[in-house]
Amino acid sequence: MIKITLKGRRAFVGGASQGIGFAIAERLAACGATVTLVSRNAAKLAEAVKKLPTDDGQIHDFLAVDFSDLEKLSAQLVDYQSKTTGLPVSILVLNSGGPTPSTAFNATTPQYKTYFDEAILASQMLAQAFVPDMKRLGYGRILTVLSSTVKQPKVDLGISNTVRAAVANWAKSLSIELGGFGITVNNLLPGLIQTERLQELIDLRAVSSGIPQAKVAAQMAASIPVGRIGAPSDLGNVAAFLASDLAAYINGINVPIDGGFLGSL
Repeated sequence: MIKITLKGRRAFVGGASQGIGFAIAERLAACGATVTLVSRNAAKLAEAVKKLPTDDGQIHDFLAVDFSDLEKLSAQLVDYQSKTTGLPVSILVLNSGGPTPSTAFNATTPQYKTYFDEAILASQMLAQAFVPDMKRLGYGRILTVLSSTVKQPKVDLGISNTVRAAVANWAKSLSIELGGFGITVNNLLPGLIQTERLQELIDLRAVSSGIPQAKVAAQMAASIPVGRIGAPSDLGNVAAFLASDLAAYINGINVPIDGGFLGSL
């Protein structure tokens, strides 16, 4: 059996205090990577970092940032990089929470701008901060955690549909520009994954339809060909593979992790 190893790599993982982000961080750490957990909530991060595997002697850390505060983020990245020169970031996982559910038309301009800043501009800042070291190493992995709505928009997720599709195309552009330096850029498109955000959507649908939450969840699971809602670890496994040397020739693609839910190829 071929073992995925990320020993000697540092990963910077967004949205990592819980859910998909933490599951990805946990899997990368289990493969030997040293991980920096990133999210807004310092208290949650402090607890989460204690749960990461350290079988290879890694010393993991965390960074509390707000991706919507770009000026502060810039200063924090400079400080962070000054402290991690011995093992620079070579795996960048771009993951942030989704915006409040809304139709595209009813969403306000400030709502669009806030999420655009978090998803596009913050990602651009992070890439510009870490790609120079990746080029120097001749190795880099950039993974964006988006949504299956990139390929199949949902009516009640207008802001997410719009901005995440933009992120996917930004990432595709980067994959063309950076591939020659040993840096790959790929998009993870989760479908229905058991997270707090999915639970929020289940609750909203239950209220609007008058159907119990358990029945809403069962209906969702029944709509998926493999017959279940995904687990965050399903994302972690794919992320670890794409971050490894085994995936060196996979670049610029969308990877649906949805149990076959999408109706398109």
